[in-house]
Amino acid sequence: MKLKKLIKDINDIQIKGPKDITISGISTNSKTVAPGNLFIAKRGKVTDGASYISEAIDAGAVAVLTDICDPSLKTITQVVYPE
Repeated sequence: MKLKKLIKDINDIQIKGPKDITISGISTNSKTVAPGNLFIAKRGKVTDGASYISEAIDAGAVAVLTDICDPSLKTITQVVYPE
């Protein structure tokens, strides 16, 4: 599914990078990310998913859902949703 279709009904979202990319799956665990996945890097009760973004990219993630944009991530689409 295209990222732009996946997020079309979500308000208050910012996209940094291409929206016309294909998402093959969604993962919240960087160890289970497969090529083409959207990695959800949100802050949890115990750990911050943002700490695992580079591991997810290395595993083939093509986009990251996060609460804060990271300008150093230039090779991946960032979906920024603060809530």
